[in-house]
Amino acid sequence: MTAVKIGIGIDDLKFGMDRDAVKKLIGEPTEKELFSYSEEDEDLTEVWHYDEYDFSISFDEADDWKLVMIAGSSENQTLEGKEIVGLTFDEVVKTLTEIGFNDFEEDSLEETDKVLKFDSKSLNIWFDEGMATEIQWGPLWSDEDTPIFPV
Repeated sequence: MTAVKIGIGIDDLKFGMDRDAVKKLIGEPTEKELFSYSEEDEDLTEVWHYDEYDFSISFDEADDWKLVMIAGSSENQTLEGKEIVGLTFDEVVKTLTEIGFNDFEEDSLEETDKVLKFDSKSLNIWFDEGMATEIQWGPLWSDEDTPIFPV
């Protein structure tokens, strides 16, 4: 089991770490991607995929190439001690409500795809055909532009 730590990271991997520190901690990624979410040149994101850990991590240029997001698809990842990946949409809502995660928004992406967004926790849970397939989380924010890095 690997515990998702809201606003902090996962295990010893913490938001705010730079790329060199991440490499020292968990090694070279299986694959790297560089892209922009917008048309701005200074809005680059670098995503590192780690197949052996079933997760991807992102570094944003706007945040001085610090670790700003983790997305995991392993059923071994837990949130507040609860397994999430592999559960149905209704099971996830029930489980998260029981642990006090009530402030969510539901977005339908396609007929069978959804995402539960917990903005106050910088957490998204992605669903494909009614099953949770990925947990995505990042640091907490002091305001719209300022992440709170634990390192």
